Amino acid sequence: MPNLKSNKTQFIILLILVLAVIYIYFGDGVRKESNLKADLISIDTSKVSEIILSPKSNGEKVKLHKENDGWKVELSDNKFASVPTEKVINMLSTLLKIKPNVLVSRKKENWDEYQVGENATKVEIYENGNKNLDLVVGKYSFQQPRQMNSYVRLASETEVYEVDGFLEMQFNQKKNSFRDNTIIKDNESNWVSLKFNYPDEKYSMIRDNGTWKIDGIEADSLETVNYLKSLARLSSTEYIDNFVEGKTTKTITIERDDSTNIVLNEMVSNSTVVVNSSVNKESFFDAAKNELGNKIFVNKNIFIK
Repeated sequence: MPNLKSNKTQFIILLILVLAVIYIYFGDGVRKESNLKADLISIDTSKVSEIILSPKSNGEKVKLHKENDGWKVELSDNKFASVPTEKVINMLSTLLKIKPNVLVSRKKENWDEYQVGENATKVEIYENGNKNLDLVVGKYSFQQPRQMNSYVRLASETEVYEVDGFLEMQFNQKKNSFRDNTIIKDNESNWVSLKFNYPDEKYSMIRDNGTWKIDGIEADSLETVNYLKSLARLSSTEYIDNFVEGKTTKTITIERDDSTNIVLNEMVSNSTVVVNSSVNKESFFDAAKNELGNKIFVNKNIFIK
């Protein structure tokens, strides 16, 4: 009898172990890392020709396509805007770094829990016109202090993986977030003069042995430094895409120490006022939003002590 009881106990333990193994590998359990896919994503960045994002935030697709050596984002009305190459490089780099940490689910009924269903953010990558990747990006979570993970799924598969990183922030974006929002990006220490040309005022600010002067009079150092620093790193996301170039009303010409110039223009057309620069000629920014125009085209008296 003791042997029978012992055999029965051993059988039950063995059965439990077998069921546990079946659950882990064929049910909805977590795989051991050694059994995970080593590479969930494979991209040849030299062949990438198009990127399509379907953000869950507004459902409006973002289409980026390669044009010669640069990238464009498709706007409305068959218009396109340039995309800084580094933004595409960063996006592809993020995708290549995605490695499965844990297989969290094999079942479609669990997609909603990880937010990888039909309404999730999707990333499609095309290489030479052929779709190479169709990735579904789900919710993110905090696993440790300062450690963020995300849940992803290949669109053609049911498995959901936990991976490193905050993917939602990069891929759940609108069209304008991929555009060049630069008005000026420079170092003000390279500037030797600024010429302000307004309808009611014209003046010049010249650097003389490290001191800025207006009409030979030393300018207020604090006001001048603050203004030049803000001007040197100027950007906006308030685009006016239907602007037809109109009358130029105000101009600032910045001369650099290498004898090149940066030109800022305020333009008006049909009561719409925009800011445009020689650094980013194709973009027109709303001069009224956040008082952009007032911050740029200042009067001489603010620099006078």
